[in-house]
Amino acid sequence: MAEDLSDPSLSATLIFKVTSLIETDGLEVRINGTTIPAAAIERTWHIGQSPREGRPLDRYFRYRMDLTAPPAQPGENTLTLRVTHVAGMPSRILNAQEFEVIVKVR
Repeated sequence: MAEDLSDPSLSATLIFKVTSLIETDGLEVRINGTTIPAAAIERTWHIGQSPREGRPLDRYFRYRMDLTAPPAQPGENTLTLRVTHVAGMPSRILNAQEFEVIVKVR
């Protein structure tokens, strides 16, 4: 990331999508080793995504959270995702995709 989010004039949001999760699944999000509290993450269910909206997707959850410094930092950052509370559907492929970081001047 080129921006320094410790600058109080900047705000940033991380948005990404994960396919094939079910309602009872949880997702732990870590940025540079720091776990983002679940209460700080907005999770929205979508039935799918049409080609008009981008790459066609089956059902997915959209995750959105504010990025702050720390844990985000200028330069390279490491994002780690881990599925928690897996129930039912034990054999499935989950894909995290369409990662976006939106930086705005306050």
